[in-house]
Amino acid sequence: MKALLQDSCAFLYLRGLLEPEEAAIGVFITLEPATPAMRKEAAEAGFFQTKSVSATKHPRLQILSIEDLLNGQKNRHARRPGHPLLQTSPQSPR
Repeated sequence: MKALLQDSCAFLYLRGLLEPEEAAIGVFITLEPATPAMRKEAAEAGFFQTKSVSATKHPRLQILSIEDLLNGQKNRHARRPGHPLLQTSPQSPR
């Protein structure tokens, strides 16, 4: 229960940072599955729409559990081709 309370507080803190920091998207990674209240808050954060020709929409506040990440789920953010932080690094020779 203590971990769930800590996650909820940290999640609300992240939610509160979106506007003042002018963040397009926030991704919350948690050990536990999201609570219904967390999912509701994330949905109320709305969407970020890219300014590209395709104008794709992405949830502004996303929640991923460690289990989600281990199962291959990724955050749904706008990808910019050629951006150094979004490129995969080459495999090192073994």
